[in-house]
Amino acid sequence: MKINVEKTLNRKVLFIALDSATNWIVDDLLARGELPNLASLIKTGAYYRMESGDLVMSPVIWTSIASGKLPDKHGVKSFFATAETVKTKRMWDIFEGFGRSVGIVGYFLTWPPRKVNGFMIPMLLAIDERTYPPEYGFLHKMTVEKKSKQSLSLLQLIKLGLTAFKYGVRMSNLLTAGFETVRGKIMKQDYRDEIYKARVLKQKIYSDVFIALNKKVKPDLAAFHNHLVDTTSHDFWRYLQPEKFSDVPQADIEKYGDRIYDAYRETDKTLGKILKLRKEGSETLVILASDHGAKSMVESPEIGHTPMVNSEKLMIALGIEKDISYSTVSYFVIVKPRMESEEARDRLKELFLSIEVQESGTPLFTIHEYDDDNIWLRVNQKIQSIENIHIHLGEKNYPVNEFVRTAGIKVSGTHDGRSAILVLNGDGVKQGYKSPSHAEAIDVVPTLLTLMNMPVAKDMDGSVLKDAIDEDFLEKHPVKYIDSYDEPDYGSDASADMEVSQELKDQLKALGYL
Repeated sequence: MKINVEKTLNRKVLFIALDSATNWIVDDLLARGELPNLASLIKTGAYYRMESGDLVMSPVIWTSIASGKLPDKHGVKSFFATAETVKTKRMWDIFEGFGRSVGIVGYFLTWPPRKVNGFMIPMLLAIDERTYPPEYGFLHKMTVEKKSKQSLSLLQLIKLGLTAFKYGVRMSNLLTAGFETVRGKIMKQDYRDEIYKARVLKQKIYSDVFIALNKKVKPDLAAFHNHLVDTTSHDFWRYLQPEKFSDVPQADIEKYGDRIYDAYRETDKTLGKILKLRKEGSETLVILASDHGAKSMVESPEIGHTPMVNSEKLMIALGIEKDISYSTVSYFVIVKPRMESEEARDRLKELFLSIEVQESGTPLFTIHEYDDDNIWLRVNQKIQSIENIHIHLGEKNYPVNEFVRTAGIKVSGTHDGRSAILVLNGDGVKQGYKSPSHAEAIDVVPTLLTLMNMPVAKDMDGSVLKDAIDEDFLEKHPVKYIDSYDEPDYGSDASADMEVSQELKDQLKALGYL
């Protein structure tokens, strides 16, 4: 593969991932004038509603966004994937191939990190403190390891804080972290307030480090992932749309009804801080994207008690937890054998369909075929009540409600693959353009490459969003193509999904996926 590096545009790219940012909520807040930094990007750039399809698992979609390819090509099909599962090059790999530096903080499936020309700091689904450079491992200890934080002495906490300050975390955020740590040890507060404060602080700490590293390294491609809106949407949707749920206390609606919008406002503040990095280069191309939007788990109070599976308990009781990847999205439990084969999927289907309610003989689950790799389980809708009915697993009888919980109590928001957003801003992008059509997640990288005058790979599944690009720019820099950025054997040694670990389960629970 021969590429003329000299003809690529010598400008920087700032990629902002706003997980679960939902187009209608964004539009509502924009109309109120409450997202000034995002509003500025949209006013001087191009704005799309973006779709990611029905397979709305974040690691899958973010890998499609970063590669321009669908799951069959990039290899990621579950929450248990790692960087070593990915079978194709992503945007930072492509940039490095052009001799460009990269800086990545928080993006899905960057764990385990590799040595890059710049920095790579994993956050989501990282199960240890490895980073590149390695001195940033303190972030995992500060924000992820619950047991570690609880067991640290005051002196150790002070040392951790000093390390964080040395590497860019602002003192105001460290003081807040210290205060909340002490308060958590001596005073109990509502879990909803506790988790929200922790998540806001986490995105502030990671964005501090991202900004500090950008000022130090000045990478050509810098990407930052902000997960605050996603987790807040999972936990607080019942207060945003209480009319869709039954028995939401009025006091809770008054206290938490604006919490999701608060997350958007906090995210916009962080965006404003990050966008100040553009001052060092006015030609910086900014791309802001969400993987999916969010919506209510239920459509009306009448179905607000549709049962959902406690997947962890079920898989342990079946004795298959170590052999599969599994996660909860909406009413579905998505199950995939770690070592993929048709025979393994068939055995799992047979196992799940064999679980019957003892009192009626009704199968506990129905299986839905949404893709060729995963088994999508849902509690059989013929089952009207989960009370006083039982199932037999192995040599034991269990009440069904030991494995099934009521929807809408804790996790009330779910993914919506039809309401994501995409914003493009920079030289070559039309100003104030709002597309009448939607973009696809796989269109992001082909469009990014075109705006950098880099070739688009023919094996990418996405298309260039030409309607957002100035005609003069396309005339001067027409779309170029190469067969592929991957060498013939690239990805041949990609690994299977990681095994289930307590560290990963804790993170998936915190994110609302277990």
